[in-house]
Amino acid sequence: ASTNGESLYAELFQPFTINTERGQDDARKNDILDRFKAGDYLGVIQLYNQAADPDNRERFLAAYALQAKGDFRESIKPLRA
Repeated sequence: ASTNGESLYAELFQPFTINTERGQDDARKNDILDRFKAGDYLGVIQLYNQAADPDNRERFLAAYALQAKGDFRESIKPLRA
């Protein structure tokens, strides 16, 4: 049997959960975390795209959200920013 990227991803995928949160004073950062926890990956991507200066956590969450939506080629872009 041949292996392609999608079948490999489906076989090896491990969900990511946010366990510990530090105090966040930034409403956008709280919103992106809430959307991520709710599985609203499109909302995570939209908030990331609106962010003027996303931090590393927002970049990671955006990349994860893009992968969860099946957009693997785009998912690397937030990590390279």
